[in-house]
Amino acid sequence: MGYKVLLDIRQRIKQSIEKASREPGSVELLAVAKYSTLEQVNVVINEGITSIAENRVQNASRWESHPLRDKLKLHMIGNLQANKVKPALKIFDSIDTIDSTKLASRIENLSEKRIEVMIEVNISGEENKHGCTLYDFQELSTHILSLNHLHLSGVFTMCPVDATGKLRKNIYNG
Repeated sequence: MGYKVLLDIRQRIKQSIEKASREPGSVELLAVAKYSTLEQVNVVINEGITSIAENRVQNASRWESHPLRDKLKLHMIGNLQANKVKPALKIFDSIDTIDSTKLASRIENLSEKRIEVMIEVNISGEENKHGCTLYDFQELSTHILSLNHLHLSGVFTMCPVDATGKLRKNIYNG
């Protein structure tokens, strides 16, 4: 990502914050590193990006020895399988793809510290996407809120890549 592109993204975020009457620090830019080399991601880190996302636990292990690891916040944004929860808890600061009470309970049982989580909602209903249904959202959020080690920090969702502006509006505005 070039410096000019990053400046443009930051400007668009600033405008959206102002338009929505939100606090300036309430929006966080998350750089997704899933197909990038560490050298490529270091470029955005050097430009002040401190939140990095990976979609696979095995790819994220590369961050454990990164010299700036203590200054970074690592997010898990991929489907988390039950057998990968333990290593994920050692690497990530936030797991943004909780889609079931079973997964939330597994994280609770294996976690030794409090961890931020987001509920992944398949808001578009696409079969090729993960996430709980809107119907299951309330039960899952209530369950997460009852757990000691999980801190519910938000909702993670995506609309179809090829969605038109009208479809996006319909998906996100109900």
